[in-house]
Amino acid sequence: TKEKKKPTLKKKSGLGCGGNIVAIDLAARVLRSLPRSRKGRNAIVICTENITNNWYTGNDKSMLLVNAIFRAGGAACLLTTGAFPQNKYRLVDVERTHLGHDDAAFRCMGQAYDPASDSLGVFLRKNVGEVAAKAVRMNLERLGPRVLPLKNSLRVALAKVAFSLSSSSSFSSSSSSAEKK
Repeated sequence: TKEKKKPTLKKKSGLGCGGNIVAIDLAARVLRSLPRSRKGRNAIVICTENITNNWYTGNDKSMLLVNAIFRAGGAACLLTTGAFPQNKYRLVDVERTHLGHDDAAFRCMGQAYDPASDSLGVFLRKNVGEVAAKAVRMNLERLGPRVLPLKNSLRVALAKVAFSLSSSSSFSSSSSSAEKK
């Protein structure tokens, strides 16, 4: 008789939005570590996010915004080591940027108690957009060289050099004009 191997379940919770990337990376690493199979190996990653534990009922605008932006959501994907003609995408790399060491990033979002409504809520500061943009920029800078063709990587490198030269020359001209006064 043929024995079927029971599926392995790995549960990760409490990681917020970053948990999705961690789960996909974990599933990909597990699949790569398994011995090769003629049929291929599969992993299903199901990610959900729910903020009902942090639903805010007070009147503080910085905490009410979170109720509108983050509600409940989910996504699922199937990762496989098999080569099937219907496969549309190939997982090339996973990158996760953690900015918790940066004070501005660490303090741009958090949980706080609101004595006026006697409830806990999640607040967003005004710099959350800047922090998110910094994280996206860092991700693209790390992933770009790994996934872009050489021609495009050279274009990006030349653009960065041109930008740094133009910004340094404008800085030196503004500092020299300040010295003339």
